[in-house]
Amino acid sequence: MAETETEATVGQPFKDEMSECFIRNYFESSANEDELPLRAENEVGEKQRWKHDDILALRDLMKQEKVLKPDFEDTFLVRCLRARSFDYENAHELIKNYNKLHISSPHLFSPPHKLSDVFEDKVFTILPQRTDCDETILVIAAGRWSCLKYDFDTALSALVATLELVSTDVFTQICGIVAIIDMSQFNWVQLRSFGPLQAKKMAHIIEEALPIRFKAIHIVNDSLLTYIAYSIIKPFLSQELRSKIEFHKNNFQAVHRMIPPQSLPSEIGSGTTVND
Repeated sequence: MAETETEATVGQPFKDEMSECFIRNYFESSANEDELPLRAENEVGEKQRWKHDDILALRDLMKQEKVLKPDFEDTFLVRCLRARSFDYENAHELIKNYNKLHISSPHLFSPPHKLSDVFEDKVFTILPQRTDCDETILVIAAGRWSCLKYDFDTALSALVATLELVSTDVFTQICGIVAIIDMSQFNWVQLRSFGPLQAKKMAHIIEEALPIRFKAIHIVNDSLLTYIAYSIIKPFLSQELRSKIEFHKNNFQAVHRMIPPQSLPSEIGSGTTVND
């Protein structure tokens, strides 16, 4: 029987708001859960017979860091191991970065009920459908960011909450995330609120401080402002993540080959809206 991983992480930013029932019922049926052990081995190098030893080995590394909390749940450590393909050193570095972020920027771990403005704007949406490869689909509608109503850190906090929530889903841990960034309606006012400091913070969080894996990032409805925004964040992205980014303008064929059009918002070439 496949495992269920819905324990709250250290800091527990959404323990009361986001329940185990939510994760279990939100996503539509996908791959057979009985296939997960094999998928985990192929995708992230996880071997069931060694997993307990992997957790102990990671805890041994953590004991060397007095600043790390000793009460990390095993489920959280497995998330970090999966996000780093069971490389102990890299998983350890991820946990240190996650812990440092909690200490230095606790406001980025605000509970979702304090981020209602962002979620009502539908800036970040997790689709209930997955890709044909069972990857989780994250839609970022950059043009919906009401930067005159709430600042960049508030929007970033909503992204952190969203990613932390889906990172508790075992399919997401193993199969990864595909992001679709819709740049329609992105304007100069929003661009002026996105400088090097904001870009560096965002890049650090999504690459180095959360137990997630992005498999691909598709940017659609891109314009000149998109390329200016990308030029700001590009220096802070690893070469590996840069290689996963594709620009499509308003040609959605490549996206539709991976994700059925009926699963996507109308801005990305389907007949539904992000509010559906």
